[in-house]
Amino acid sequence: MARSKIPQLPERDALFHQPAFNEPSWLETNWFPFLVPERNLRGHVYIGFRTNLGVVFGGVMIWTRDCQSHLDYDYYDTRVHLPMPTSNLDHYRLENGICVKMVEPLQHYLVSYEGFNGMALELEFKAMMQAVDSHAMTIPGGHDFSHFHAVKSALSDSVGHIDQTMMVTGNLRLHGEDIAVAFASNRDHTWGPRPEYGHGQGYFDEGFFGEDLCFHVQTKSDESNEGIVTNGYIIKQGELRKLKAGIGRYTRSGWATTKLEYELEDETGETFLFVGEPTAIAPLPTWPNQYNIAGLTRWTNAGETGWGEYKWHWEVSEMIQHRRR
Repeated sequence: MARSKIPQLPERDALFHQPAFNEPSWLETNWFPFLVPERNLRGHVYIGFRTNLGVVFGGVMIWTRDCQSHLDYDYYDTRVHLPMPTSNLDHYRLENGICVKMVEPLQHYLVSYEGFNGMALELEFKAMMQAVDSHAMTIPGGHDFSHFHAVKSALSDSVGHIDQTMMVTGNLRLHGEDIAVAFASNRDHTWGPRPEYGHGQGYFDEGFFGEDLCFHVQTKSDESNEGIVTNGYIIKQGELRKLKAGIGRYTRSGWATTKLEYELEDETGETFLFVGEPTAIAPLPTWPNQYNIAGLTRWTNAGETGWGEYKWHWEVSEMIQHRRR
């Protein structure tokens, strides 16, 4: 079967985008997560640029066990209202110690940080696939990234969301110990209007079984135990494939997801069943009026074991009403 032609993104998409309008909620983000499965460790570097306001938020979070709050994290540092760097996204340093250098556009990045109590990280991100935008990876009848936020439909074309599976290597120094990082993860880069309310419900999930098999899905959920996959992809033996259809089913304990099942069909007609068991779940205080929760996840497929993560979010005001009902 002929494969879909997935557009190559222009190198300029690795840099700041000109806001399509004078909108104070315009946001551009960088997301660089990392995993150390043998230590049950999951962490990320997250940066958001309010380019029309001239301010930046940025943070580093790491955890290795189930967390009730950020007091249970192994490491936590978030800042808001940092000044905008004078440089572009190809090489910038923030006042909280985060530094990002683009070695090759959309292919190769260096991320470093020096934090509290001797904590430091030096990570290298190398592409395992071409960078793709969620518009191009939308399942027939699905939605792009804009539907997760209160973005007016007329403005949805101005929203970009790049996903990319990367091999992440380097070193993390935490509590006086050096920890080697050498595992795949998914970076993303978004731009567009991002209001601080009105967020949709859904999942952003990934699994990695070595270089021969990886998957990434985004879902829109109307019920807490099921979600329709809206966009995503499969990497099989180095080949990037769009998804044709997909559904997610979830077992939950409170707001935490304790089991995930994805039935996916790619554009070649091949089907997959990925079953995930989270091993370290934590709430992520990353965005106003949005409840985020994520977990390092052990995945199985056809008798093979992989690792990855799940991320789920919903609007806090809707969750409060749900609990009252």
